[in-house]
Amino acid sequence: MADVAIQQISQHTLQSDESLLVDIFAVLVTAHYQTSPSDLKLLLSNPQVRVFVSFYRDQVLGVALTLLEGQASTTEIAQFALSEKQLANQFLPQSLYRYSGIDNAFDYRYLRIMRIAVHPSFQRLGIGNTLLNEIEIYAKTEKIDVLGTSFAATTELMSFWFANRYQVARLGFTRDKSSGEHSALLLQGLNHRAEVQIEQIVGQFYHSFSFYLAAEYQQLSAHLVVDIINQWPKQNLFRF
Repeated sequence: MADVAIQQISQHTLQSDESLLVDIFAVLVTAHYQTSPSDLKLLLSNPQVRVFVSFYRDQVLGVALTLLEGQASTTEIAQFALSEKQLANQFLPQSLYRYSGIDNAFDYRYLRIMRIAVHPSFQRLGIGNTLLNEIEIYAKTEKIDVLGTSFAATTELMSFWFANRYQVARLGFTRDKSSGEHSALLLQGLNHRAEVQIEQIVGQFYHSFSFYLAAEYQQLSAHLVVDIINQWPKQNLFRF
């Protein structure tokens, strides 16, 4: 879509420009069912938040709400490893540590895409893809190792993320109560070290996926199963 500009919006700007804040939050609410008042607090008060907004002239078309994660302190990691206590701003490394067995998960710098929402009147015009491209540019500039996201896995959403070069790291066994779908965690490595680690994580997922299809994943739609299998990394396809 021509004449669309993407800007990273600071928290200071959000705090001082009420009209812009209202427009941004309206798009998040309209386009994403999970948006809640807690997201407004996150937008305004969490210093790890990075907000990217797609504009057409002065109109907000799309919003990406992201969060910096990773590189926790040794004390925090030890506390997490010894208990069920969740660390703030550490969803991705915690998930990889606990469910994928990645002992050094906290060593990496992550940018988690928490929400990506496009105004319903402007969907399917490539605005979401453009937002992700801008986020990737920002992440590489800031020496981020891994981009990641987690969401309720539907065929449409998985296709969107697959088309943007994200890979499945984990798929929950049970259906989420809110969405009725299995939760998915997808990753993209931004440097060689991260890519090697993600190759291992994705390989582990696909190695177990075929075994879990008969039980834990038997309620997945056939279309979703086919889409996931079609993304099976070729370097791992004949290994297991």
